[in-house]
Amino acid sequence: MDLNSTLTLRTAAGALAVLALCGAAGAGENGTHGGPLPVNEWVKLEEWGLGPREGATLVYCRSIKRFLVAMGQQARYKQESTPYSEMTFNFEKRRWENALPKGGEGWGGVTGPVNAPVNAPTFWSGPGYQASDMRRGKDGSLRPYLHGGYGSHVFHLFAYDFDRERVFYGADIEYDPVARVWTKLKTQGHPGTPDLPPLKLDKPVEPCWSQSCYDPVNKEILLFGGTKVQTETASPGTWVYSPAKNEWRKLSLGSEELNRLAATAEALQKKAHVAVTACRNRYYRTELAKNAGKKPPDLLAGRGGAGNSWVEGTEWLYGGVGFSGDTAYGSLQCGCPNMRAALDYFRRTFAPETQHCSVAVLDANGNLIMRIGKYGNVDDGVPLVKEGGPPKPRSVGGDEVALFYAPFVATHTDRRLFIADSGNQRLLSVKLGYRAEERVNLNGKGGSQ
Repeated sequence: MDLNSTLTLRTAAGALAVLALCGAAGAGENGTHGGPLPVNEWVKLEEWGLGPREGATLVYCRSIKRFLVAMGQQARYKQESTPYSEMTFNFEKRRWENALPKGGEGWGGVTGPVNAPVNAPTFWSGPGYQASDMRRGKDGSLRPYLHGGYGSHVFHLFAYDFDRERVFYGADIEYDPVARVWTKLKTQGHPGTPDLPPLKLDKPVEPCWSQSCYDPVNKEILLFGGTKVQTETASPGTWVYSPAKNEWRKLSLGSEELNRLAATAEALQKKAHVAVTACRNRYYRTELAKNAGKKPPDLLAGRGGAGNSWVEGTEWLYGGVGFSGDTAYGSLQCGCPNMRAALDYFRRTFAPETQHCSVAVLDANGNLIMRIGKYGNVDDGVPLVKEGGPPKPRSVGGDEVALFYAPFVATHTDRRLFIADSGNQRLLSVKLGYRAEERVNLNGKGGSQ
């Protein structure tokens, strides 16, 4: 969720709810609207007080009787143009206010941009991915650094503890909205604990895209769903955090008999995984001693964590399609926009060449037949069907397919190629044809061909 500063609220006696968050990116002072919010009435606020950020949390904190916005990425914006990382909503004055910590009064005003000092990274752990930048100041206080990168995205990994009046982030970070203090917890157990032989990891990883919520009956925090954890399904499963015991435990659901059968099935899956991994190593081998220094690698060391690799036993290889995401099985890195090829009915491969702004068409033996597309923006390329496209498209020549960053493709038999160009934020439907075509009469009447 992208948070800016358009907030629609409805208030009622003893109740308060958020309808929507939207608006254009921007930062600056609040608007001129003032006075308490009317009861039982929808009010749209456009006051620019939150500043631009992506992937932040919005939670109502009963202890301060305010909404709290925290975390989120601000790396795309200048630090001196953004408000503080934690902000609360003042209902009386209808504005977002910087929740500056003790000792930070001189960093900026109640509203608008602040200039908090930047400290060296303390540790990497937290809400979004396994790398959320938390930094400790000279006074020992811990603060999130939202200009550090994508790791400060929270997604749904947060929950408000109504009994302890704390906001719990990720698997081990806590915020006290009254004291305005962040705490790194040393918990027992972790929902990102790997359980996938024969892979061995030194430490757990932070689950991605999981959901957290508070259980007021048992006074515990639930975490469920998600991925990027080294298990058979890549999901952490369902975990429970007990603040009283400061420990995580995996929740077992269902009857004892069902759990026993599930455990048996899981054990068989692990054995199968070991066998599949052994077979896979025949074709995918990393840094083999017999190859190192003797011939160029087939796969270069990538962001997924694998070293230079040599591939054995394949039918064919086609290099240069580049950025394909996780290059090592079991990698901890995220490769969301990775290249994903597709086949048509004639075993031809359509491989996105993201670094070349094109799609390579290969025959069944891996030979290059042609390339589709070239670099271009949204208003480049003259389409066959102009309706719904740019008003004045510029011709780029050739097939008139303009691409910026197009990692995903799909085929409809051998007649059409669909390209997801995320760089230009659009889907393209490309009609496929042949240089030479011959029609054959199949029913003798000229109707069907």
